[in-house]
Amino acid sequence: MTVCLDCRWSGRPVPMPGGPPPASAALYYLCMAKTGVMTADKTASSAEADAEDVRLSQQGDGQAFERLVRRHQETIAAQMWRFTRDPRLHAELVQDVFVNAWRSLGGFRGYAPFLHWLRKIAVRTGYAFWKERDSHRADVTIDEGIGETLAAPEAASDGAAAEAVHAVLGKLPPRDRMVLTLLHLEGRSVADSARLLGWSQVMVKVQAWRARAKLKKLLADLDRLDGMTPVGSAVADGRERTEGATP
Repeated sequence: MTVCLDCRWSGRPVPMPGGPPPASAALYYLCMAKTGVMTADKTASSAEADAEDVRLSQQGDGQAFERLVRRHQETIAAQMWRFTRDPRLHAELVQDVFVNAWRSLGGFRGYAPFLHWLRKIAVRTGYAFWKERDSHRADVTIDEGIGETLAAPEAASDGAAAEAVHAVLGKLPPRDRMVLTLLHLEGRSVADSARLLGWSQVMVKVQAWRARAKLKKLLADLDRLDGMTPVGSAVADGRERTEGATP
């Protein structure tokens, strides 16, 4: 019997007849991957392998879901780093993505690659996390170190610049932060952002325009506009690879 040191959940779950096992099983498979008990199979990373493992998972094959976790956990972990810099919360978010995917697996029809579907779940999981935290948190403050980075970006390391942008965006409402993160930090198109968020392309453009206006005002209020990081400047000025983000 294997015991996960993170969640203390032990034992291998028994698949339910005709469908996936309970959500607790997803936690087990994810924890096995995190603790190194499972090793990634680099030769089975194709969309065809995903499709087969999804089909088997939908029939209750837990080993197939293990392979899906192994194959995509690093990609999802990188994506969820956009939503929090707290290692504990980040680990929980990655776990939530796979639990949500497990619960929704029965509705996957294969119209798009599995990873595209998984990324959509990741975006919505992160967005829900931001909304939940925003509903009961105090106003985010910009500490002195981040202020110094914004004032002199040329002297900052890449990591410090990224932290500064993350902190400034954290002062925006979740809806604004989400659209700017997709369009600017991840470099996605309006069409791709709309697909991930479940919005219309017009809504993405309007929201991006409003979000940039709020960001400009925020930076002006901080009296840091001339000392922004290159990424922050591009976000506020609207320089992006989209099909015309201004409505």
